[in-house]
Amino acid sequence: SASTFNSSTAAGKYFVPLFMYEKVEVAYMVCTDNLHRFICCRELSRGVVDSTPISVRRIVEIALNNNAKNVILAHNHIGSLLIPSYEDEEQTREIRKALAISKAPHAEMNEFLHERPRPERKRSGVFVM
Repeated sequence: SASTFNSSTAAGKYFVPLFMYEKVEVAYMVCTDNLHRFICCRELSRGVVDSTPISVRRIVEIALNNNAKNVILAHNHIGSLLIPSYEDEEQTREIRKALAISKAPHAEMNEFLHERPRPERKRSGVFVM
């Protein structure tokens, strides 16, 4: 059956293998339908050890082209705590605004996937926006 992304845990299980051997920050986007079932996954960008550029326009285009109800964004943090940076939080706000303005077919960022990780979690890994 199709993968369902109805929690941060489910999203993490999908994204962790994608980031396992990365030496630089990479950003991915998963599109889901109204029941949070997988539609597609796209690599958004590949950066350097401490950042990766993300195109808000590309996110909106992918959501629209796939008739996504929800989008899930994730990127890895190389060698640092899994705490969203100010830039991560600001970009998430910009993406939410762009998806709302674009009137993408019911596209939105999932609130449950924007949980603030606790500092005691392991270093390096995946941050789901």
